[in-house]
Amino acid sequence: MVMPYSDKYKPRVVDVADGCTAFDDPVTGETFILDVFQALDMTGDLQDPSLLCPNQLRANGLIVDDVPKHLCHNRKSTHSIYIPEMKLRISLELQGVMSGFQAWLPTQTEIETCVHVELTAQEAWDPSSDELGQQERIQETRMSNVAGTVSTLFPDRKSEISAVLSSVSSTLVDDDFVCGMEQSVRITSAVASSTVRTKLRHSTMEPMELSRRWGIGLSTAQKTLRVTTQKGLRTAVHPLHRRKGDAGMALEELFQDIGVPTHMHTDGAKELTTGHWRKVCQSYGPVKQTMSEPLTPWQNRAESEIRELKKQVLRIMSHEGIPQRFWDYVAEYVSEIRSRTAHPLYDLKGRTPIEHVTGENPDITEWLEYRMYQPVWYLDPGDFPEEKKLLGRWLGPAHRVGQAFCCWIVPKSGRVIARSTVQPVSEDKRGLDSFKTRLKDFDKSVQDFLNRGDAHLES
Repeated sequence: MVMPYSDKYKPRVVDVADGCTAFDDPVTGETFILDVFQALDMTGDLQDPSLLCPNQLRANGLIVDDVPKHLCHNRKSTHSIYIPEMKLRISLELQGVMSGFQAWLPTQTEIETCVHVELTAQEAWDPSSDELGQQERIQETRMSNVAGTVSTLFPDRKSEISAVLSSVSSTLVDDDFVCGMEQSVRITSAVASSTVRTKLRHSTMEPMELSRRWGIGLSTAQKTLRVTTQKGLRTAVHPLHRRKGDAGMALEELFQDIGVPTHMHTDGAKELTTGHWRKVCQSYGPVKQTMSEPLTPWQNRAESEIRELKKQVLRIMSHEGIPQRFWDYVAEYVSEIRSRTAHPLYDLKGRTPIEHVTGENPDITEWLEYRMYQPVWYLDPGDFPEEKKLLGRWLGPAHRVGQAFCCWIVPKSGRVIARSTVQPVSEDKRGLDSFKTRLKDFDKSVQDFLNRGDAHLES
């Protein structure tokens, strides 16, 4: 039910729909498909232009700066919509008093081949909910607690703190240093701390950060943190197999790690009905196998999840510049985080797919510390005088290999290795020109190796 602003008009029943539009990045020329979920279907009224709710975009982790530059009091407005996950900025233009951007109806080919960007989250959006107001009040309470406590501790910041710092060194009285020290002090009230612990259980990751890293909506991130843990537990999952003929081996490992289902519904492919696959179903079950009709993917509910997985894999590879030869590592990484995400699906009832199948809360620690293909340092026990701390790129957790928190690492040679002693490259280090040159040479070395058609990825 949509309520009008004026009493002169009657309320109307409007359907909620999902849609998409196409947008060209003016910087790179790349075409993006902008997905819009939980929107009001106004096609019958020929609504032009389409309207977006700024707070609905913000709730999905996007940065909406809709203040025109000439009306911004501090002249710092970007007048744009920024998608942090994609590092994509959509510049806004003024038409009268309305801010907007140019988009068009995409073709089917563009929908299937272009990178998709979620403007709004898939979970239900209730504009009349007081959840945003509650979050606003909680944030105000936290900020007032911090401001009050800091003012009590430092009544005269410049005089007292500068006096202490100057007694150590004359270079420490700089205002930037003092501001940085104050910002490093985090003080919250008992009420605020209790609220966070209750909502996020064992979590140390903030919902906004998880939303950015995993590419999910903010409310989905909040639900995921409520139904998962970050205790650092090691889990065993079946690794991805690159060949169709290995499907039976992957199925057997899935049965060993997760459990044996009573039914198995597939698309009737040969590798999913005969050979090792069939033997595994008979020996562990027997598991009743059913098949969908040829050329009817809608009969298999797994197809929609496979489509979403492929979209996210392509999105991450494009955003992080990951070579195509590493697609299987990215696919395994995406499947693992999607199985540990509390998707807004009725059958899940607010739980993650892993908990829905096993009944246990999954631990997500291994997927929080690094992003896919992030530059890292790893320890290699080489002989003296060779350097032991080497540069690499992170390719996800390495299950069934080594000890807890073992990771797949791409070294300069290009042959993927497993290492447990890994640490991120600091932001200060990444900003150095010398490191940027070193990373560029590293990526070139890896690409040269991958360009060899006979190269085996794992050492």
